[in-house]
Amino acid sequence: MNVKKTDYLIIGAGILGLTFAYKLKQTHPDAKIVLLEKESSVGQHASGRNSGVLHSGIYYQENTLKAKLCAEGARCMRAFCEEHHLVCKPIGKVILPTDIEDDSGVDILYQRGLANGVQVEVIDQVALAALEPEARTASERALYLPNTCVINAKQVLAKLVELLQRSGVEIIYQCKITKIHSEKNEVISHCGNIVYGQLINTAGAFADQVATMAGIKHRYQMMPFRGVYSQVIGDIADKINHLIYPVPNLSMPFLGVHTTTTPEGQVYLGPTAMPSFGRENYVGLKNIKFSDTLLTVGKAARMYFCNTQGMRSHVHFESQTLLCKKHLLKRAQKLVPNLTLDNIQRCNKRGIRAQLFDCEKQQLEMDFVVKQQNNQLHILNAISPAFTSSFGIVHHLTSTL
Repeated sequence: MNVKKTDYLIIGAGILGLTFAYKLKQTHPDAKIVLLEKESSVGQHASGRNSGVLHSGIYYQENTLKAKLCAEGARCMRAFCEEHHLVCKPIGKVILPTDIEDDSGVDILYQRGLANGVQVEVIDQVALAALEPEARTASERALYLPNTCVINAKQVLAKLVELLQRSGVEIIYQCKITKIHSEKNEVISHCGNIVYGQLINTAGAFADQVATMAGIKHRYQMMPFRGVYSQVIGDIADKINHLIYPVPNLSMPFLGVHTTTTPEGQVYLGPTAMPSFGRENYVGLKNIKFSDTLLTVGKAARMYFCNTQGMRSHVHFESQTLLCKKHLLKRAQKLVPNLTLDNIQRCNKRGIRAQLFDCEKQQLEMDFVVKQQNNQLHILNAISPAFTSSFGIVHHLTSTL
């Protein structure tokens, strides 16, 4: 059997795998780089299902990787889009307390935003009404982030693929790995054996399994969550000028039901966030692996009964929203009071959040997780805002290779 040799072998051609290859080719133009992708094309999972929002970095605690890398990543992604004439619409975002008890969250987020280099303003009801007449705040205040942009995620992925192929980077599709012999720097795959100088794991929802296969000891397991959106239709969709988000429960990794506007003008509402039965279980019972299902159900049940990170109330709330359009409307009307049931239409927009569970702490891991060992680099918890942060993550980590 022929053995392929490469300087850098990247497993997973999502946004992180592609941006890693792009950065490495810029800094090491003569290096041989190979990307392995198990699907027939890029963008079939998390990266291609991304909301397209370039997050600001306002939500994250100081000294976390998210806080350090999100704002930088958003600036770099915006610059990439502008350089290559890709759509990048500076739509702006407002963040609203939906109950009076959430007002203190305005101060917390404002301080985090300042610490993380985010352009953010505290505005009153008059200023909110001028910016976003359809929005409502439960207190006298809201936050305004004028620089938040929306992009077309699949357009970005396609441009990166084009640039990489033009520069000589090899992307091998429909290539699943079966073994990693770390002592020999060799990966065994369905498309042949590959000997690498540096291994980079950007396998997304399967990153924990790849790390284990490579002999990396870690305390994490994947606990995927499914997100389901609805579309806002009717005249009111044209009246929504900005992204409208609630002040979130900062103890949970989810931002709550919010509006998302695409660069093309479609407005979506959601997503819900419920534990998924599989890492790629987008609809019904499709793509379920029994062992993964058992692990997810076990972890979710433990978190539910212990109410870890508010999981019990979260599941109650999310299940009602998922099953009952009236409950979704009730949540949405706290942001946009004039919404009606006729304005909410179920759609097929959905994705999987590849969320890590910390088996030692028995809770969800909130930050990016990176493991390095010898000539291996593993990005284990590439959760939101990983798309936004991708260039920032890559700039940060390539200096360590």
